[in-house]
Amino acid sequence: WDISLGELLSTFAGHSDYVRSVSCGSGDLLLTGGYDHKCMLWDVRTPKKAVRSWTHASGAPVEDVLLLPSGTMAVSCGSTKVRLWDVLSGKMIASLENHQKTVTSLRHAVVEGSVGGTSFQGEEEEGNESENGTD
Repeated sequence: WDISLGELLSTFAGHSDYVRSVSCGSGDLLLTGGYDHKCMLWDVRTPKKAVRSWTHASGAPVEDVLLLPSGTMAVSCGSTKVRLWDVLSGKMIASLENHQKTVTSLRHAVVEGSVGGTSFQGEEEEGNESENGTD
C-alpha cells in the first residue's frame, strides 16, 4: 500500500492457505509464512512470483518468520520446531525441536553458534529490551 495515497501497489499471491506472518528485510525483500507449511521469499520489485520457497516442516503450519538483517538468513517457527534457513539456497542450517508446545513467535536477538560444523551469527535490533532490562 501507498499509505499517503491509500492505494494498493502490489499483491503477493503464492500461498495456498492463510498467510500468518510477514517479515520485512533490508532493501526489497519480504519473507512470508503460512498455514500451507511454506516460507516464501519475495522481491517487492517482482511480486508476481516468489524468489524462493521452502517447507518449514511437513504437517507444521508456519506461525512466524523472521528475515535477519543480512538478508541471507531467516528463521521460521511452527509446531514444536524453530528452524534457521539460508535464504539464498532455501536449505535448512539448523533446527531446534525440543519445545513441548507450539512455538508461535520469534524475536530478533543475538544468535551465535555452530550446528553440525556450520557457524551462524545474527545481531540484536536496538530498542527491544523490556523495561526492566531482561527478556
